[in-house]
Amino acid sequence: MRVKVLLSVFLAGLIFNGYVAINERVQGHAGADFTYISRVVTTADNKLEIENSITNNATQPLAVRWDDAGIVCNGFAHLKPQDVHSKKSMAQEPYIYDYSEIKYGNSLQYSVNARCYKDGQARPREKTQTKVTRHDAEGNERYKIEVSSEVSQDRRSANLNFRIKGNLSLILPSRVGAELKTITKGGNWEITKTRFLDVFSIQEGDRNTIQAWLDKTPMPKRGGVASDFVVLLNKNERNNEISLPLTGDNWGLEQIYVIAYMPNTAGVLGFTADIYLPK
Repeated sequence: MRVKVLLSVFLAGLIFNGYVAINERVQGHAGADFTYISRVVTTADNKLEIENSITNNATQPLAVRWDDAGIVCNGFAHLKPQDVHSKKSMAQEPYIYDYSEIKYGNSLQYSVNARCYKDGQARPREKTQTKVTRHDAEGNERYKIEVSSEVSQDRRSANLNFRIKGNLSLILPSRVGAELKTITKGGNWEITKTRFLDVFSIQEGDRNTIQAWLDKTPMPKRGGVASDFVVLLNKNERNNEISLPLTGDNWGLEQIYVIAYMPNTAGVLGFTADIYLPK
């Protein structure tokens, strides 16, 4: 079967900030029909954000993995008909990457070439922010994850903050585990370092996907051995916030790969976020 990719360009992107939006519809294998959009938007405080989104146009669920956009959704996190999944992240010098790939299908067995914006210059910023949202056909918000990272004024510490809407727990890569010195007890979260994901009610079929996604986060150039993953278990199963303290004296902006999941439920929601970590 030949996959049809229909190209459409939003001229609004060119008019407002000089970046033309990529808007392409894919009519693929097994009845898959989705639209992906990659664009650069200007915030109210005149900063740039890259927004990548996928809309499921079909009458059946859609599982997708788009690594260059920092998106993976399957199982409970698949896109229902007319769902819109989007991710926004701050950018300095966006450029169009022509060799991206979107995998789709129940087992992510199909793929289609894609284009998307990436940030060509990861220069230090005062604060970073990443937003992941899922909306249904009526525009109701199913999930929302906000990640922010900020270095203190004395440059000796940084806070990594998460704000969650929906019954989601998180798994952070070992790169964060290597820098997280203090584990806070109590509250709405159970925070644990571990190398064994099977003890956190994660479905066996998802473990390889989770491990491969988390391992895409590189360890620091200064060296060091592999550390533990950090599991943030949402005990109250409701909207929650959490802040993790990191210590260091030489900070750099790095991209990490994060997993959101529901205990005892098949499927994962993966995304990327730019945060401050010690070099």
